[in-house]
Amino acid sequence: MAREIQRTRRTSMVTPSSTAARMGVVDVYTPNLSQMANVVADTMNTLAENQVKVLDAKWQNQFETETNKYFSNKVNTILQSGEKPDLEKFQEETDGYINGVLANVPERLSINAESFYNQKNLNAFEILRKQANVMEYNENTALYGEWLNQSLASFDDHIAQLQLTTQSPQEMIDGIDTYSGNDLTKLLGSHGEKFDAIIALSGGKKTETDKKAAELLLLKEVEQKRVNAIVSSFFQNVDPTDVESYNAASIAAEEYLSNYLSNQGGARGVNYDVFEDETGRKVGAEVVESIVDSGVKTRNRIQNLNADRIANNEAQNKLAIKQQYNDIESYLKDLTSPDVLMSN
Repeated sequence: MAREIQRTRRTSMVTPSSTAARMGVVDVYTPNLSQMANVVADTMNTLAENQVKVLDAKWQNQFETETNKYFSNKVNTILQSGEKPDLEKFQEETDGYINGVLANVPERLSINAESFYNQKNLNAFEILRKQANVMEYNENTALYGEWLNQSLASFDDHIAQLQLTTQSPQEMIDGIDTYSGNDLTKLLGSHGEKFDAIIALSGGKKTETDKKAAELLLLKEVEQKRVNAIVSSFFQNVDPTDVESYNAASIAAEEYLSNYLSNQGGARGVNYDVFEDETGRKVGAEVVESIVDSGVKTRNRIQNLNADRIANNEAQNKLAIKQQYNDIESYLKDLTSPDVLMSN
């Protein structure tokens, strides 16, 4: 017998809300206007900040470009002018430049800009300072040379004046000693200070060793002039034709040079023993020998000049005698000529 299928009654009901809950459907969103306003504001602030950064970068690029041009043109103009850089004027002008640029710039830009400027200014100033030192060194070196040459020339002039105004070798020597004790002492004393200035500006090219060498060279030059003048003084007012007096003058000059070489009788005006080279070796011996050698040449030159003078005088005397003989001979011929005899 067939069974009858019966439907059963549902004991639970399904509602839309419960279905939605099981499916994960959320509640309808209600907008928060205050939060949206904050997002918009943040976005705008970000855009504004980016715009500021762009503008700042643009200004910084322009500033650095113009500053590079400014310093390049200014330094090149000064260097190419050939004049010694005026560092004080340069600093005043560059300070005016940066102060003008930063007058209306925000502080956030002025700090970096001023830092960039300071570095460029320092580099430019250092270049100009070196150029100024080089030119100052060259000027001081040239002035030192002029001063030295003029000082030695003044000594030559004084010697020439003494030769015209003194009457004896001793008076000549006394005059040279007086000049040496005053003018030459001051000359040698101030030489060190003048050379120190050259050392300070040389950038290491000149040292105390160069100073010592220059001092020795100056002393040698002065002493050489003094010795030659004294040697010449022995022949002062001596008649070259007076053989006895002339030989005595030559012997006195030779004796003086011998005493100078052996350092006898106070003939030397300089104590060479105090001078040493960089190895500690005394440098006096060769200097003394060179001065004596020059003194000998001075004596020989005077003797040769006097010998030439004597020979010229003898030649002139012979020429005068011959002319007188010719005049007498011509006169006698005139007296014995036929015209003169017929007239008598």
